[in-house]
Amino acid sequence: MQGSALRDSETISISDSGVEMAEKEYFLYIEGKRIEVTEEVYREYYRGERRERYFMEDLKRGRTVTDSETKESRYVPGREDSLERLMESGVQFAETGGVLSETQ
Repeated sequence: MQGSALRDSETISISDSGVEMAEKEYFLYIEGKRIEVTEEVYREYYRGERRERYFMEDLKRGRTVTDSETKESRYVPGREDSLERLMESGVQFAETGGVLSETQ
């Protein structure tokens, strides 16, 4: 989904009753081309973009979670770990990329 952008715009139109109505137009920019799409397609595409960003960025960062009842906060580390930290903890890796064992 790289190289794309999402845009929407509003067009004002006058209905038969003379009332102004805002009509949204939805566009995706794919490979530099502006493509008009339906609202449903626009929302699904955006949802996919957000999901990708969640996996590529959000899961890698740690965050603070606060319990709404007890008001206690705790730090939840990101899901990505560094090779240096794993090696310091004694994890050994096979040449194919699989984990051999943990030394204690």
